[in-house]
Amino acid sequence: MARGEVEMAALAAAQHGVVQRHQLLELGMSEATVRRRRLAGELVDVQPGVVRHRAHPDTWRGRLLAACLSTGGIASHRSAAILWQLSSIAGGIVEITVAGPSGSRRRGVVVHHSAQMDRADVTTIDGIPSTGVARTLLDLAAVVPSRRLESAVDDALRLRRTSWTELFATVLHHSARGRNGCGPMRTLLAERYGDTDVPLSNWSRQVAHLLLDRCLPPPALEFRITDGSGQLVAQVDLAYPAHRVAIELQSKRWHLNARSFEADPLRWNRLTALGWQVYPFTWAFFVDEPDELCRIVRTALRRPCPDLMSTAVSGDG
Repeated sequence: MARGEVEMAALAAAQHGVVQRHQLLELGMSEATVRRRRLAGELVDVQPGVVRHRAHPDTWRGRLLAACLSTGGIASHRSAAILWQLSSIAGGIVEITVAGPSGSRRRGVVVHHSAQMDRADVTTIDGIPSTGVARTLLDLAAVVPSRRLESAVDDALRLRRTSWTELFATVLHHSARGRNGCGPMRTLLAERYGDTDVPLSNWSRQVAHLLLDRCLPPPALEFRITDGSGQLVAQVDLAYPAHRVAIELQSKRWHLNARSFEADPLRWNRLTALGWQVYPFTWAFFVDEPDELCRIVRTALRRPCPDLMSTAVSGDG
């Protein structure tokens, strides 16, 4: 077998039987040779610019990779879920995402268009470029029923392919008005993740990341506020000391009880007396209204700070 033939066979074997025509030319084949082999049935057209060597069977992975090679796209949505071995998603569909506005169409392929390809966390699985698992689940939320989405999330968590924290960070990172999948994923996170499984420290950091992502200044975490005599008045979840703005995160687990019912208003009144503005937010509001949360904080930071004396010592807990 000639050297070019050996290289072509090796390339096809590494790519589920499919190769791009320009790859064949780079191996030394001429356009005439490629055309002759196509006419002879040795090379079978799969997608524009992509052929399959007849020595290899027609497989789902081969068709998926061919679609990616033909468009410059990546496996996504249900196809990416199959690659990630999320068993709740049935096989067979060839689904990819390409950059930019709509326009690319391919026979037998579901093509999505994205303006957020830089956030796709592209990963190669079995030789096929694919969205990262958290982005895959977010995309999946736009195309499958809620129960199937929940099963896929369970699969990913059980296989340790992702975590609740990563899923929530992905929603925040992709959150945009009209972004498909964010709504269903937020609903799932609120139901499964909010009140019992989120340590307050992690939640505080997620809020901090959200504020930074919306171009707000970084808040202090676990901020200790003292009065003029140095006595501790409160330790708040997040704070902007220069503006005397405190953010309190209210979860059912830690605040829906008799003790907190009495203690929280007293603590907030004391902070108000020291000139602080206190803004409590629930998990549901954080998940469902991230833009409104940021708007409220941005408005608070623009208000003049009362000229009251207080001493504050911060510590990142």
